Amino acid sequence: MALIGAFVGVPAPAQAASPIETEISVLKEELNRVIEVQQQGPAPMDDQVAASMKKSVEKAQSAEPCESADGLLSFAQLAREQVRVLQEVIGKGGWNADQLAQLNAARNGLDKLGRQAGAIRARVFTELKECEGPLDFYVDPDRAKPPMDKLPDDRPLASLTGSDGTPMDFVADELVVTTSNQSELDAVVARWNGKVVNKVEQGDLNHYLVKIETSAARPDQLSDALKALNPDKSKAESVAVSSREGLELLAAAATTEKAAVNWVSKDDDIPNGSTPEAQQGPPGHSSGSYNRNSFSWRYLQSGSTQDIGVPAAWQLLGSVGKLNNKVKMAVLDRAFTTSVDHPSSTTFTTSVPGVSPSFQFPGSTPWHGVKILDSMAAVPGNSVGTAGTAGPVARPTGIWTTGDFFYMMVALGQAAAGGNKIVSISQRTEVPWFLSWSVLPFDRFTAWITNINNILIFASAGNEGNDVDATTGVFVKWEKTWHTPCENAGVICVGGLAHNSLNRHANSNYGSEDVNIYAPYTVLAGPNPDSPNPNVATEIHGTSYATPYTAGVAALLISADPAQNIDTIENILLDTMRLSPDGKVKRKVVHALGAVQEALPPTVKINTPLNGETLSAHIPASFTASVFGDGNGQPTITWRRGGVVIGTGPQIQATVPAGTHTITATAAFTNGVTAVDQVTATWADHVPDVKVTGPKSPTTTPTFDQSELIPFHSTSLDDLGPLAESSMKWYLDNATTPFATGHNPTVNTGAAVGAHTVTLKGCDPVNQCDQETIPIAIQPDGANKPPVVKVTSPANGALLWVNGNDATGWYHELTLNGTATDPEGNPVTVKWFDNGVQISDTLQPTVRLKGGCGSSTHNLTLRATDNAGISRQDQVTVTVSLIC
Repeated sequence: MALIGAFVGVPAPAQAASPIETEISVLKEELNRVIEVQQQGPAPMDDQVAASMKKSVEKAQSAEPCESADGLLSFAQLAREQVRVLQEVIGKGGWNADQLAQLNAARNGLDKLGRQAGAIRARVFTELKECEGPLDFYVDPDRAKPPMDKLPDDRPLASLTGSDGTPMDFVADELVVTTSNQSELDAVVARWNGKVVNKVEQGDLNHYLVKIETSAARPDQLSDALKALNPDKSKAESVAVSSREGLELLAAAATTEKAAVNWVSKDDDIPNGSTPEAQQGPPGHSSGSYNRNSFSWRYLQSGSTQDIGVPAAWQLLGSVGKLNNKVKMAVLDRAFTTSVDHPSSTTFTTSVPGVSPSFQFPGSTPWHGVKILDSMAAVPGNSVGTAGTAGPVARPTGIWTTGDFFYMMVALGQAAAGGNKIVSISQRTEVPWFLSWSVLPFDRFTAWITNINNILIFASAGNEGNDVDATTGVFVKWEKTWHTPCENAGVICVGGLAHNSLNRHANSNYGSEDVNIYAPYTVLAGPNPDSPNPNVATEIHGTSYATPYTAGVAALLISADPAQNIDTIENILLDTMRLSPDGKVKRKVVHALGAVQEALPPTVKINTPLNGETLSAHIPASFTASVFGDGNGQPTITWRRGGVVIGTGPQIQATVPAGTHTITATAAFTNGVTAVDQVTATWADHVPDVKVTGPKSPTTTPTFDQSELIPFHSTSLDDLGPLAESSMKWYLDNATTPFATGHNPTVNTGAAVGAHTVTLKGCDPVNQCDQETIPIAIQPDGANKPPVVKVTSPANGALLWVNGNDATGWYHELTLNGTATDPEGNPVTVKWFDNGVQISDTLQPTVRLKGGCGSSTHNLTLRATDNAGISRQDQVTVTVSLIC
């Protein structure tokens, strides 16, 4: 009966050989060819060994899969032993070129056969049956291949692959030794001629990174050592290791007390290609075509299928002033660089000495760390890039790490020391059950650092579509693989939801026990060095991005009430999850708005007046407050100045006497719960600001004829706006009686010939006054009277808003108007000046007065000259404003 037939319990058609049967047949043919080649050489295979190998391959053709696996293992072990024998024969030397070629061909052929047998054995376990029996490790660089030869800091990398084909990488010459006993550490160092290169403290316990020489290790003892480490678990496995050094490292770890493998994780994403964000983005994230308003993005908004409600949570927190509660957050990842879309407070560091935070592994997801920060911390509403869930509150730090367990512990220590309350890790590796003991130091460390430092760690579930809680075993079942750090103690593991769906994304890993929460698998990313345009948003996919998304939601809960401990935050996050129809997700969908509503205590927030603001004691002030009731009903809001009640209600107006006062708003709910907020503000009785705007010259004293009418201009500003006309009084020299009143009188002063001063004095209703003095000169009347000039438009003191722009900037465009006559009836020439620069020589020109953000002052002067060369002018001052 064929192997497949044996597995399913029915005979297979004679002509339908399974792929495994075919591979074993090829193996048998290849064995005969290798034996024949070796028999022709100087060191022919022992007949008894050849017979044993043939017998083993015949057993491999057995109808029962586990017997077949036993035969393949026996065959592989005999082949490896013959490789060792031939290596010794070759090493003795004395062979001519032909003999050496024959020996090498036989050795290489047997080595290949041993690897093929191991690979076929793995296929038997994957496709046919789980079997009791030994674990088998062997070197096969074709089946197990690390993504690179060395890590960026020049540490050698190795990889292993079990029967399921999942690659697992580790550092090929390092042990992580966990001990509080110096003599135990010394013993490990001495045994392996090692060197301690780094240390991570865990309270009284230390984790040491020890670089070792692996050549003294005994790979032939590895299977027995692992059996002793897994006494209650018996299952056959075929494991390929990428190098002899890597195989020796595994043997060293398995036979050394207190030592573990330094596993290296991989990125968990699938690469491909009214808050305004990027102008362009993919369709489908909003209703209809792409909308740059992140409030409309389905994976963030309320009311979509997922209904997570991130922007609504922002609004709620903002309404009660909680977005000012910033949260320190750390991302453990690779390939960081600055982005215009990340908070200005973003910082970067590295856990590995000598490696830049911007370094990225060859072949890894480009700028993975930048994209992680996009999902978590991109600033909403800045007209570029995208929007991260914690964008309004995040104070992020990117910590570069190779992803190996030891330096991930270093990075976690750095995150805790930096005061970060949340850590996001979008890296993961899968450690098979027979090596799961080597994860225990890392597991203990994540549990310790969360508890001691009161932080939350989020990690990605992975993108293979697998059950992280899947079990294995022939009779007794146990967990097949330790997905770390996802399944570590103290870690919240995050899976991914399909786009605009409550169902799991097909590629997202899942687990009823260890995948704790689900968030959007596909989000939008902003600019990075490979896609630098900040006006284009692109899709990114993977639990890599669901993880920082969820970490960002947790940050919103901390902002809602920073006094809560992390256990409370975690409980709220998980207790408010929503139900999915997907049986693999169940009630595990993140719900940002619901969680923030649960985390936010009853709150009253004074919106006006602002803390530290100065207001006028003459104008009724507006007192407004926002309230979050947290289910306690509608409150009564009472306002107090010190202990004096000034009104009730969410919005009142009241006049406050001059002075600095503490304003308190107390929200009293019907069930007796109260919430209080207060600000301190100053009410001032402002002194008026009075200015003479004409006649005025920075270089000469304005001179007039004795009988001439002089145009005077001024501006004033007080609490209630300009002073009354009757309060603006003009005095000649030191007179106590004014010669004119008002802001813009045209009068004769009655002054004698000579130099004089004119003083303008303006007083408010409580007799607070300001004044300014200008010089004028009076000359005798001449035979030819001077021109009479008046600016009629714009009015002195006018506020002109920007109404256009050109290549030179913003402006206000208007037509100037004035009058200019000669008492003798002769013609006059006119010129307009703007701040001393001539802008026209006509009486009614259309001009553009420049302005920008804020206010720009323009002194507009109309000058007229008669045919005798006598000139007079009138001047007004206006302001061009633009709110930016």
